[in-house]
Amino acid sequence: MIGTAEIEALIRPIIETIMTNFWDKEHNLLFENRGPNGEFVDCFEGRLISAGNVNEAMWFILDLA
Repeated sequence: MIGTAEIEALIRPIIETIMTNFWDKEHNLLFENRGPNGEFVDCFEGRLISAGNVNEAMWFILDLA
């Protein structure tokens, strides 16, 4: 079981990962899949945008804020 301290330690890095690796500032979109360094991957999976997953990710971030 994960304790409160472990959860608190993970919150900021997870938000940072979402907003730096998956957020495309140029297109103002949150992508499902990115390359290992956060780069755009030009294939079906790389172009995939799922509004439901984006909304869920933002809902978690707003809840944590």
